[in-house]
Amino acid sequence: MRGSRKRQRLRVQWLTSYQAVNNTALDTNFAIPGDATFPLNQAYEPPRDRNEAEVLRQYIGQMRQELGMRLLNRVYGEASAPSKVCRDLFCWGCRKSCDMELTWRSSG
Repeated sequence: MRGSRKRQRLRVQWLTSYQAVNNTALDTNFAIPGDATFPLNQAYEPPRDRNEAEVLRQYIGQMRQELGMRLLNRVYGEASAPSKVCRDLFCWGCRKSCDMELTWRSSG
């Protein structure tokens, strides 16, 4: 009973953290190269036009989301987050315990 309460608390903390990180990552009001508040303007050249600025903003937004998820997985561990990797590893462990062989097929 005690372990399940701890897992439940950890799950709630993970969900709260996920919401906070995801909201921060999805916020589109951040500086990009060329903006006066961008800290590394001397290292990066500004976008040439509005379309390039929008593509850069989307790229940085995706990077922020991925970085946030990796940070959460590092802090809370992969087991507390529902992910395909955890399910795949669980299935692999089940197959291994049943003496079934798991083979990797390369595409190409």
